[in-house]
Amino acid sequence: MRWPTKRADGTAWVSLSRHVPDQPFAAPVQVATGWQGYDRIVAGDLDANGRADLVARDTAGALWRIRADGRGELTLRPPQRIGNSGWQGFTLLAL
Repeated sequence: MRWPTKRADGTAWVSLSRHVPDQPFAAPVQVATGWQGYDRIVAGDLDANGRADLVARDTAGALWRIRADGRGELTLRPPQRIGNSGWQGFTLLAL
């Protein structure tokens, strides 16, 4: 998965890896709506299950874990709060 992006309308998009050298990523796919409250989104495998999860920071500085659904689809589970406020002082989030 390529880094997720959030558009101004609050939709979240990702580009999946194609494993093809001259076209490494597929066209972006919308995976969520209503993400206006998040100002940073990063992807990584948080639970070592081989599937990318997302971590998002809301505008109040709290961190949220958004796990993949485990079915190999881009449907996301409801967010789980993993960090209280205070993260807004960081300009970069990385996994």
